[in-house]
Amino acid sequence: MKKVFTMTLALTLLGALIGTAQKVVDSGKFLYQTISKTTPKNEIAGEEPFKIEELDPNRLKITSNFVAKSQELISQFETDKLFNETITVNKDWKLLEYSLQSETVRGQLKVSVTVEGQIAKIQFYFKSTDGKEQSQAREVILEDEFVTTGIAAGQLIVIQKIITLRMKEQKRTFLALDPTNLEKPLIELTVERLSPVKIKSGAKVLDAQRAKLTRADGEFSLEIFGSSEGVLWGFTGESATTRLVGYRHDLFPEGFEVLK
Repeated sequence: MKKVFTMTLALTLLGALIGTAQKVVDSGKFLYQTISKTTPKNEIAGEEPFKIEELDPNRLKITSNFVAKSQELISQFETDKLFNETITVNKDWKLLEYSLQSETVRGQLKVSVTVEGQIAKIQFYFKSTDGKEQSQAREVILEDEFVTTGIAAGQLIVIQKIITLRMKEQKRTFLALDPTNLEKPLIELTVERLSPVKIKSGAKVLDAQRAKLTRADGEFSLEIFGSSEGVLWGFTGESATTRLVGYRHDLFPEGFEVLK
């Protein structure tokens, strides 16, 4: 009886370990820094911790969440927790599942996507501050299997991998998925390889690959920087008055300067 109990316990523990074991491929934190072009103002706007897990040999899951650090952002949204995002991709970094949750003073947003073949099934839910609810679903035929909803490091991680591993052209316009816009869920994103640069952090200087991303709707235009293996190191963007710098603070704790 004791032997049977021991074997049962061992099998239970083994099953629990197999069921929960997920290999962490990478993890870290992106820091978002805003630099004013008109005043000496320079502040940390927020941070986005992330984790990449291997679910099995054919699937990876990227999870991240944005935490506001500037008082301006916290006042606008009345919270420091702006969104949580999960992206599941296959071994070629093509989209399998996506989810986004956000609950701030502006409302509650939940978006989910599952991909079957070339069909993306989108579920969209929004509850406004006055209690009105909007729930919609739509199916879209995918052209290119990745997501772009705005400036989010989790999404840029995937795009950097696609540029490094799958993009053969110098310049290409992708038709990416924006599931937060059900009226126009497919958006053109132009990716252009630029000349390599050097990244300086303290005394450390590294060679970086560089590419420019431009959304056709004007939502953003960014330069992204990464290793030759496709690891996203950072990104920069500019408006008329402000420059944004986002970078892996865990890899570059002494700052992130692009030397062109």
